[in-house]
Amino acid sequence: MRLPANKVLVANKGDLSATDRENIEAAVRKVNPTATSIKVNPDGSVDVRLESGKEENLPLDKLVRTNTDLGNKGGGNDINRPMDKVIVKDPQKALQPEEKKKNLKKLFVMLTLIQL
Repeated sequence: MRLPANKVLVANKGDLSATDRENIEAAVRKVNPTATSIKVNPDGSVDVRLESGKEENLPLDKLVRTNTDLGNKGGGNDINRPMDKVIVKDPQKALQPEEKKKNLKKLFVMLTLIQL
């Protein structure tokens, strides 16, 4: 079973609206196109059945995020993508030769990961 890379943004994890449930189902269906059955449970977890007969329950915390999660690393998503922006606290310091070298090394590593 695959989890969506970008979690669905909801107002309240404890009280999902009908729209929230539809968005969760759509996000799970998008990454599991061979699913024969996708059911969003009252607690927000999702039961998924694939063509192969494999069944799994995906927990709510792996599928949704709230506005308070947006400030966290990855914007509330669990997946570290190499293209996530790097926050520079002091732009002037980032332009100094030592910092340029560090930033170039980070960029090189990120580009290497993308090619893999």
